[in-house]
Amino acid sequence: MLRRRTAQFLLGVSMLVFRVPEDSWIHGPGAFSAAAGEITTAFDPLEFLAEEPDAEPPEETFGAWSAALLPRWVKATDERIGDPTVSYKDPEFAPGAPLITWQDEVGRIWICAYNQRTGDLIPQDGRGLSPGVGVPIFSPFTSSLTRIGTNNGPEWGHSRRGYSVFFMQGNRTLGYRVSRYGLRDRSLTTVTPEGVPVAAGAFASVDSRDPLERLLYGRLVDPRSNNQLIAGEWLNLGTADPPVRFPVDRIGTAGPRWIVGERAIMTTKFDADGISQIARYDIDSGETTLLTGGPGNKFDGFFIRAPEQLGRRVLCCVIDQTRVAFYRPPKRSETTWQLLRELTPPLEAVDGEMIRATGIAPFVYRGRSYVTYLATLTRFNARICLASLDGSINTVISEATPENRFDPEVLITQGRLFVYYWIGRQTEAEVEQLRRISLRIYPAAWLPLSPR
Repeated sequence: MLRRRTAQFLLGVSMLVFRVPEDSWIHGPGAFSAAAGEITTAFDPLEFLAEEPDAEPPEETFGAWSAALLPRWVKATDERIGDPTVSYKDPEFAPGAPLITWQDEVGRIWICAYNQRTGDLIPQDGRGLSPGVGVPIFSPFTSSLTRIGTNNGPEWGHSRRGYSVFFMQGNRTLGYRVSRYGLRDRSLTTVTPEGVPVAAGAFASVDSRDPLERLLYGRLVDPRSNNQLIAGEWLNLGTADPPVRFPVDRIGTAGPRWIVGERAIMTTKFDADGISQIARYDIDSGETTLLTGGPGNKFDGFFIRAPEQLGRRVLCCVIDQTRVAFYRPPKRSETTWQLLRELTPPLEAVDGEMIRATGIAPFVYRGRSYVTYLATLTRFNARICLASLDGSINTVISEATPENRFDPEVLITQGRLFVYYWIGRQTEAEVEQLRRISLRIYPAAWLPLSPR
């Protein structure tokens, strides 16, 4: 996901060119062995795909909603996983497959699997297969780098051609190109047209009905033309169709995303009062529809189907980067989605600093709707939080130590619930940590048996 420093990074950070040695590019079905310094063939991600689904996996509901099972308390175990000598950045889980992609310190992209019972990496250090080197994720401490990088790592795509990983490559500052590595054909190809400077994000569709993925990204434009540095574009891969511009007035921290199961993009657009609202852009009609309204700039919209709303869609987003909100669909007499719940981070401000709420990841687990999010107090001091749609839970689930935490990612596997995130290093001697929070959510009916 786009890092929480997106706006500052794109507008205010000067960057130097990073050049990758020619021998660090890895093509084909191999993995890079850091110890041996050579390509191996021990890991094949296709071995973990017994049968790719013909349609998108349904959003998990785990049964109907019951008032008797209102969640009341949470047990969280936060632990470090992977190799303590390796830097892990921006892990992303494949939708409907036990695979992870992530990026290391120098920008090398990795694909590995995970144990569906324990959530452990396979192999243990996560360095399974490396399709290539991407633009490094920005870090002031990355060795041999000073001001270079991107705010987003690799992302998954899915189409009739199977699973693929998308990431940015190149050494032209804010003028990168997007590459696609297909797991079936085991080929690395550049998919954005030459002369299109990609500056932020590279998000592919995850719809197995498409012949090939659709791609959206942030394109660098001349701010003198429209007072905007980054413009949104989408592209039909596998065709000669040119890129199509779509509206995005505020990037937020997650950026625009494809709406699963629709030929549409979740984005942002200013209303008549100049307030950023969540909007839906239809790629066939070109129409943009405002979903939210009212005060407060909205960012980072995501849909889930909430059992509490009889399986209807609920919109989750961030307001003013200080609150997390849930909205229900409008009724006949209403023109916009209506607020169901608004949540603020369960933390006390430090020295009057504003506590930011970003990096949301809404999900459904065992008949209840939740959201994990990042609560940032100060630089190098952020916590991972969990909240429920009904408001009975809004708590910190990561350790209380002040760390530079990023990007909570939810994994539900075999009935178990995990939240993964990574920690940015605070000194040059450290590495980025990969962390996993194991969660157990106990309903009210179990309160008499709860541990103290």
